[in-house]
Order: sequence, then C-alpha cells, then structure tokens
Amino acid sequence: MSGRKRPRGAATSGPGDQPPTAKFFVGGLAQSVDSAKLVQYFEGRYAPHRVEACEVVYDRHTRRSRGFGFVTMDLRAVAAAVDDQARDP
Repeated sequence: MSGRKRPRGAATSGPGDQPPTAKFFVGGLAQSVDSAKLVQYFEGRYAPHRVEACEVVYDRHTRRSRGFGFVTMDLRAVAAAVDDQARDP
C-alpha cells in the first residue's frame, strides 16, 4: 500500500476467497451486553454470515460498558443490517 489510510468504515477484502468485510458501530447497548452476546445476536440474526471481530467498549476506570461497540462481518450481512435499520421506524 502507498501509505494511504483506508477511509473509516470502508470495506476490506479478506484473504483468498473470503468475502469483503466491514466494521460498523452498534450503539444503545444495555449494560448486560458483552462481546459474546453481541456475536450471538448478529450470527443468529444474519446467519450464515459469521462475525469476524466484535468489541464492546468499556470505561477504563469503572470497567462498565459504555453502551456501544463495533462488529466486523461479511459486507452482505452489514448491508442487510443497514436495510433492516432503515425499515424499522
């Protein structure tokens, strides 16, 4: 790569035959939601697409969830999630 950074939120191509992925923001999470629960939700709702990475963000001092996180998964599943969100009033 020529030193240029990839635009924030841009899709990346996986190695070999892996489909392109995208990292997206998930907000409004309950305090009880951890990374495992977030993975379970997205893999259940958008099967057969798998979550490549997931992170719930925690306050470094209190160790409590800040109520948001990031999920990286197949670009097609991200498109489906965005379409679902647009249809939900």
